[in-house]
Amino acid sequence: MFFSVLAEHRERVNGLRLLAANPNYGLECYDEYVRMPFDSNADGYITAKIREKIARTSVTVCLISPGPGT
Repeated sequence: MFFSVLAEHRERVNGLRLLAANPNYGLECYDEYVRMPFDSNADGYITAKIREKIARTSVTVCLISPGPGT
């Protein structure tokens, strides 16, 4: 899975990671997320790097909220 989340939503993603760590739950998870910010402000570069990570996954999870901090 590739997780793309705001920092304030990490607790929600951590819940999924806990499920994946439980051998009694049928979820496999290899995190392919951006641990460090990209050293660039170029949209094209950032988009390409994120696409590389998504391409290596079989499932992409997108957590959508009404707005920042919610």
